[in-house]
Amino acid sequence: MSEATLLPAAGFMERARARELAAGHNGPSGSDKIAVASASTSHSGHFGGSGYDAANQSPARSALCFPLTARREFNSRDRRVILEKVRSLEANLGLMPRMKGQVGKYVVGHGIFPVPQTSDAEWNELAAQLFDDWANNKFVCDAAGAMTFWERQRFHAENFFSEGETFDVMVSSSVAGAPQLQLFDSSEVGGGFASQARPGFIDGVRANAQNRPLEYEVLIAGQIGQVTTQVVSATDMIHLVKRKRVNQLRAISPFAPAVNPAIDVMDIDALITQAAKLHNALGVTVGKKSGEAGKTGMAGQIRKLTGDDGKVTEVREDFIRGALIQYLGLNEEIKIVTSDRPTENLLNFLVYRIRGICLTTGLPFEIVWDLMTLGGATARIALQDAQFFFDGQQDFLNDNYNQRVWVWRIASAMKNSELRACRDPRWWNNAWQGPAKLTADEGYTAQAQLDRLYSGQDNWTESYARRGRNWKPAVLTRIDELAWLNEQCAKKNVDPALIFPHKPGTVQPDAAKPTTQPEDPTE
Repeated sequence: MSEATLLPAAGFMERARARELAAGHNGPSGSDKIAVASASTSHSGHFGGSGYDAANQSPARSALCFPLTARREFNSRDRRVILEKVRSLEANLGLMPRMKGQVGKYVVGHGIFPVPQTSDAEWNELAAQLFDDWANNKFVCDAAGAMTFWERQRFHAENFFSEGETFDVMVSSSVAGAPQLQLFDSSEVGGGFASQARPGFIDGVRANAQNRPLEYEVLIAGQIGQVTTQVVSATDMIHLVKRKRVNQLRAISPFAPAVNPAIDVMDIDALITQAAKLHNALGVTVGKKSGEAGKTGMAGQIRKLTGDDGKVTEVREDFIRGALIQYLGLNEEIKIVTSDRPTENLLNFLVYRIRGICLTTGLPFEIVWDLMTLGGATARIALQDAQFFFDGQQDFLNDNYNQRVWVWRIASAMKNSELRACRDPRWWNNAWQGPAKLTADEGYTAQAQLDRLYSGQDNWTESYARRGRNWKPAVLTRIDELAWLNEQCAKKNVDPALIFPHKPGTVQPDAAKPTTQPEDPTE
């Protein structure tokens, strides 16, 4: 059986257009274009229309035009403009840091820790300890000396969620004596002018014929502070990006559909605040139907205002007793000026816009806004939805970042004799332990999980993992505690059951006796 060779990657529409030009077709005529554009959506079978209503244009709605090739859709200009707006919103709209913070909290928490899974138990302990020592020291694992590896995990989780991509370079340092990681901002990858880009690079990335990245062009500071570029091999660059299209090289922020709604939220919030300040002030006017406007006033602080002819036109008395009381001219009456703005409808519209922003990113609205409005089963369903989202983000981080760093660091340690060789050929086999899972009913959930554990429907690994813990250290610690308890009780001749009574209904170890097996009658 013959196998197909690798083909150069290209956009479908670009190839189709090339075939049309080769056949002598220059596209539809002007009359054809008009017929398509004016097709009625209510009569799809009409001449010039389509059997798909969505394929017809209508003056009743906005006309949509979108590129069908990745390199046109994900261009440098659009990516940078959207990134600027997202960062501006993050700096000025509290909703954005809240969403990022929730992702960092529930995806990474205080860290996602390695749990080696090789058959070499001793090596597992040594490798985990070596990696932990390296990851905890920011001056060793970080070229900038700014973040530990666990803080770096949270940085990548939050910024990948908000910006769509992050960059980390694996470098070596003779000063640190260990491999290090160096962060690059997404604006520093292909951040120069297009006219200054190196030949073959598209938005900071050079790819082969199959669109596999080979090199990245990053901006760095030169010897005297000037900005220059340097090429980094794709084997050393960790580029966290989740591709939406074939042949896509760079990412646009997932907040792209939410940028304009988020700006609307800022504008609406400003209007609500301005209206609240204006309409919550209580104005009171006091006047007289006839005669002069009072002799001394309510507080004896009346003032007379005269016109150009010297005649008294108005008398006024201003003082503060929780409000401003003003005496106006003659023949006027008392009025209290109030307002009911902002209205409940406007506040509900604001929440509607915020809900739409959450929908664009996949982060459940209840986790961002107010989970207290839900109750019972509804809250549990919302938390399950949120946990599914966080698990997906965590899996992506583990597969594309954590595991790659683990393999790189451990391989370097074994090569440099920091760590002995593993007896298991699958030395890279490793799992990652993240934070505790979300729950709305800890008491009920904990008891149900214990019941499943003791009935054999669950295991220690998954049971402890749901609480963000590794089972083996926890069980070993429990064994040490019980050994110490028994030792101390033996010294004092005290029954351990008096300190920690057995749960009612359970059989104590001393009372548990094996059943007598019946004799075989054939013997």
